[in-house]
Amino acid sequence: MNEIDLSTAQVAERLGVSAITVRLWCRRGLFPNAYAMPTARGPLWVVPAGDLKGFEPPKKTGRPPKATGDPTAAKPAETTAKLNKAFREAKEAEEASQKTTKKRSTKK
Repeated sequence: MNEIDLSTAQVAERLGVSAITVRLWCRRGLFPNAYAMPTARGPLWVVPAGDLKGFEPPKKTGRPPKATGDPTAAKPAETTAKLNKAFREAKEAEEASQKTTKKRSTKK
């Protein structure tokens, strides 16, 4: 059987994703018969049309969606205020520690 070879742009259009995503999938080996043709500008991936039959895109693994309506979720302003307070307290403790160290070194 003579199959049609598709470019990453053609595969991307058929699957509704970007060409960059298709190139990433090619490098990961998700298209078993895809191959890279060397060019002066880098490899040009070619995917046989048969590899698209029954192809399931991988599940997204990025950041999970934001929770909505969660009353226990911290608000950004509250989180920033807590971080600023903790930073000030740590800085004050460090300054107090340095003053104690200076007093000890001057007594010698």
